[in-house]
Amino acid sequence: MAVDNWALRGMRRRWVRRACSWIRRCRRGQHPTGCDSQARIRGHRLWRESVAPPRGIHSFKRCHNKTINRRHRGRGSTPGQRQVFSMAPLFFLHLPKTGGTSIRYAAHEIFPKDKIFMLYGKDSSTTHPYANDIMYYRGGMQIGDQLQMISDYLMQNEIGFYSSHMSAAYLPCFDPERAFTLVREPTEQVLSYYVFQKKHGRTQQSLEAFIEDPRNQNVQTQAFGCAEMDRLALVGILEAYEAFVERLNRRFGLAFKVAHKNARGLASRLTGPKPSPALRAYVERLNASDMDLYERAVARWSRIAASPA
Repeated sequence: MAVDNWALRGMRRRWVRRACSWIRRCRRGQHPTGCDSQARIRGHRLWRESVAPPRGIHSFKRCHNKTINRRHRGRGSTPGQRQVFSMAPLFFLHLPKTGGTSIRYAAHEIFPKDKIFMLYGKDSSTTHPYANDIMYYRGGMQIGDQLQMISDYLMQNEIGFYSSHMSAAYLPCFDPERAFTLVREPTEQVLSYYVFQKKHGRTQQSLEAFIEDPRNQNVQTQAFGCAEMDRLALVGILEAYEAFVERLNRRFGLAFKVAHKNARGLASRLTGPKPSPALRAYVERLNASDMDLYERAVARWSRIAASPA
């Protein structure tokens, strides 16, 4: 007899709610059986069993690949048309000034607002309220505890898209097979970063002083974090942005649009700093880690582009 998948999903959701309630009450000491270690163990066991995929399905280390089909009328769809898409979690490793803002904007055309989780600056309109509270208003917490709480939130709320300048690879629930990133040639990235910071009044430094400031060196490597290049599902370079978006859509069965948000305007490109060969060599020497990251990204993208879709 065939089993109704929707019934199974309903049972799973009820077990998840029960396990989460058990864990929260144990932590607060409100559970009738007390807050002893056995109660915690039982609650976490319920959680693991509730989200464990069936046999034969690949399970991730901490954050399981839970694909929930939603019937959602997407923006731009015709009246009465239903858009069906997967809500499995995607991790976007957003390296500064590499075209990531365009990816973020495109994500809002695909995922419901409550399934998008972003972590950027303090009190930023882009930063998710829960992330803002955990990362910027919990001064006494260890970073490991903060990351664990965010990871738990992603699992419990079935987040579909995660994006941040802080590498998602630090999250306990991170899965490289659901992660992607864009890398940019370091000299162009540094100059674009300088123009962006100058435009928003975040620096008054000259170009030379900005380049020599350690805080502005190897920015892409810092945002990439401890992720492993060869294990990520998709790695692209900004120079092949449109081809990258096309491959991204094929890889995950989505419909990211090709957009160019935060791109420098024509006037900025004409009047902005232009790297001389000497300046380019100097920037490359100060950003050796970013150069290595970019060269590995180019090699990885070349293999991806040459492979069948």
